[in-house]
Amino acid sequence: MSQKVKSFLSPMEIIKRKAKELGSNYVDLQVKRALADAEEDKVLRYQEGALNQAVCDKYLSCPNCHSNSPLKYSKENICCRECGFTAEVNYGIPCLIKKGDRGGLSQKFLRSEQKDIGEIIQIPLKPWRHGLLRAFFGQEIIHFLNLLYFAFKFSLKNIVCKKVRCADLEKALAIKGFYRGYFQLYLKTSEKIQFRKMKKYIQKETLEIGCGECQATNFIFEDTVDSITFGCEYYMDGYLSNQAFINKERHEKLHQVIDYHIGGSITSMPFQSGVLGSVVMVHIVDHIVHVDQLFKEINRILKPGGYLVMTSYSKKVFDHLPSVKLRSFFSKKWGAVYKERRIKRHCCSGDLLKNDFVYKATGQNLLSINEWKELALRFGFELAEFSFFGKYFSHFMDIGKRGYYNSLLFNNYIHSILSEMIEYEKKNPLSEEDATNVMLVFKKPLG
Repeated sequence: MSQKVKSFLSPMEIIKRKAKELGSNYVDLQVKRALADAEEDKVLRYQEGALNQAVCDKYLSCPNCHSNSPLKYSKENICCRECGFTAEVNYGIPCLIKKGDRGGLSQKFLRSEQKDIGEIIQIPLKPWRHGLLRAFFGQEIIHFLNLLYFAFKFSLKNIVCKKVRCADLEKALAIKGFYRGYFQLYLKTSEKIQFRKMKKYIQKETLEIGCGECQATNFIFEDTVDSITFGCEYYMDGYLSNQAFINKERHEKLHQVIDYHIGGSITSMPFQSGVLGSVVMVHIVDHIVHVDQLFKEINRILKPGGYLVMTSYSKKVFDHLPSVKLRSFFSKKWGAVYKERRIKRHCCSGDLLKNDFVYKATGQNLLSINEWKELALRFGFELAEFSFFGKYFSHFMDIGKRGYYNSLLFNNYIHSILSEMIEYEKKNPLSEEDATNVMLVFKKPLG
């Protein structure tokens, strides 16, 4: 049975309790720093954020009633004059999610004094790791075989010299705290290139759905667009990025590309109808169980002639898993049976390759281009453009999800291999059959 959410103590209350336990003369440096952090949190939590009344009047709408009455904004809360809906504002970010729709993964951000946060999410599967010896020898053997295979498939000279020719990958590797897993590096660098190709569709007054802590957002969009107007996130704890609160450094990263942040749900987006020029999503739709609600709401908030620009897994993403391809070579039936077993196996990250559990949902909406066209027509869109990428993405995803991490011995060589893969795809467009990921641009007709 799931438990009700417990109230969270503020940083100051935690420190006061600790200081009381340890005695009034306790002067540990860590406590001093924590007290300073608590004071900073007290200032930042209720500071005047980037959001203001003029922005609310122009763009935002009550998620409860969607009335034409403007929301009343203050640094403590935001409320609807029509139905009385009231929501918290922390760090200048309002939680415009209907009370019944709030998930447990906003409890830390909202401090959870409210009784209507929802219930603690009981994740059915937990992360796991291989033993030390198996992890080390397993991953090094696998990555050595990878090195041999791809060295002869791509430029042997560049790989042996550990040369990273892809400037975008080099930039990703230089970012402190950025993704380091091979399949994430491959994916995010490729997505940056894809969104740059489609930047003509990303217009002024743009919304990103599922911006999270903005790590991927900043990398993908910082030199593609001038700015993104709104970032909308359902799991608001992601804004904290595993910190106790949003300090000045975190605040700057959140607003590096995005102007205003909003807590919102796809069931009722907190925006007025027809006010946005474009919506972008970076691998979000393959995490959405109820895709009908998502497309209805995006159609509502887009202006006529506006665009939805997004990336997702292709229909063939799991067919390209090395273990599936090997079995399919001998027997298509064997490959199909094994694929179903593989995608439902408990991965080291605590999820499945395809998961229907709402919080951990992955592998959703894996459609062909013709199926995307049919879905688009059903919700009043037309498919304007598409492209495929990530030929070997499933290869590295399979290794990572099996609990084998980056090589200690061949790391720089693997980075060179990733670079060669990305550069190859720039010059050699992939077919739907060969791709594991897809870039899609949908247009809302003018009529």
